[in-house]
Amino acid sequence: MGRIMRCWGLVGLGNLIGSLIVAYLVAVSLTGNFSLELNAVAKKFIAVSTARSLGFENMGMDGWITCFVRGIFCNLMVCLGVIGNMTARTVAGRVAMMWFPIFIFFALVFEHTVVNMFLFPLGMILGADFGIATWLNFNLIPTILGNIVGGLVMTCIPLYLTHAKTAPSISTETEEQVQAEPALSAK
Repeated sequence: MGRIMRCWGLVGLGNLIGSLIVAYLVAVSLTGNFSLELNAVAKKFIAVSTARSLGFENMGMDGWITCFVRGIFCNLMVCLGVIGNMTARTVAGRVAMMWFPIFIFFALVFEHTVVNMFLFPLGMILGADFGIATWLNFNLIPTILGNIVGGLVMTCIPLYLTHAKTAPSISTETEEQVQAEPALSAK
C-alpha cells in the first residue's frame, strides 16, 4: 500500500507541477505577458473556473457531494475509454471506444483532477475572484476522491473480481521465449 501511495503522490505532484506551468504559459499567451486587456477566451476561463468553484462552495456540502459524484462519473468514463481502446479489435473501434467516453465526460461537465489542476489555477492567474482554499476544499479534494472511487472501486475492482481467475497464469519457471518477426521487413 505504501508503494501505491508513493506512486500516486509522485504522479499527482508531477501533474500539478506540469499543470501549473502550462496554466502560467497559457496566461502569458492570452495576456501578452500580462500587458494586454483580457480577451474573450481569458474572460471565459475566469467565468468557468469561478462558476464551478464558487458555485460548489455556495452549495456547501451539497456542492462538495456534487463535485465528488461528478469525479466518480468522470473517471468511470476515462477508464471505460482505456478499457474499450484495449479491447477493440479494429482501429476505428479503438478510436470510437477511446473518444466517446471522453466526449461524454466533457459534454456532461464531469470533474477530472488533472484538468482541474490546470483550469482553476489558470482562472486564478487571470484574476478570478476565488482563492486556493476554495479550489482545494470545493473542487480538487472531492474530485480526487471521486476519481479514485470511479477508477478503483467502480472499474478496477470489478474487472479484477470478474476476470482475474480467467486470465492465464504467469509463471517465470515455465515462461516460453516468443520468437517474433517484424510485420514489415526491410527486404
